[in-house]
Amino acid sequence: MNGYENSYRELESKKVYLDQELQRLNYEKQKLNAKKNELAVVSSNALPNFKNSKQLLNYVSNSGFLSASLVEQVKSAITQLREERRKLRRENRKLRALLSKANNIDEQPLLLTSSNNLFNDGEQESLFNLTDQPSRKNEGLNLENFKDRIDW
Repeated sequence: MNGYENSYRELESKKVYLDQELQRLNYEKQKLNAKKNELAVVSSNALPNFKNSKQLLNYVSNSGFLSASLVEQVKSAITQLREERRKLRRENRKLRALLSKANNIDEQPLLLTSSNNLFNDGEQESLFNLTDQPSRKNEGLNLENFKDRIDW
C-alpha cells in the first residue's frame, strides 16, 4: 500500500503543479489579450475594402484581431452609426422637401414688385438689345431726362 500512497501523492502534487501552471497560463493569456486589444492596429494595406458594415463586422469577428468584448463594442458602435445615418437621412429628406417648396415659391412671379426691378442686370439688357437706350437705373438718377422717359 505504501507504493500506492506514494504514487497517489505524486499524482496529487503533479495535479496541484499543473493547476498552478494552468492558472499562470490563463493569467498570461488574459494579459496578452489585453495587450492585443490595446494594439489592435492593423495596417490599412492588409484590410480589404468593405462594401457595407456587415462585411466589416464579419471580418472583425472572424479575424481574431479583437477579443469578444471588443467585437461587441464594434457591433454596438456600428448599430449607433446606422441609427445616426437613418436620422440624418430623415432630416435630409425634410430639408430637401422644404428646399423644393422654397424653390417653387421663388419660381412664381411676384406681383407686388415694380417692373423697373426686373431688368437691372446689364446682361439681361444686352440680351434684349436695350444697350442703345440708357439703363433704367441711370435714368432714375438723371433728372434731366425725366421728361424723355414719359411717353404720353
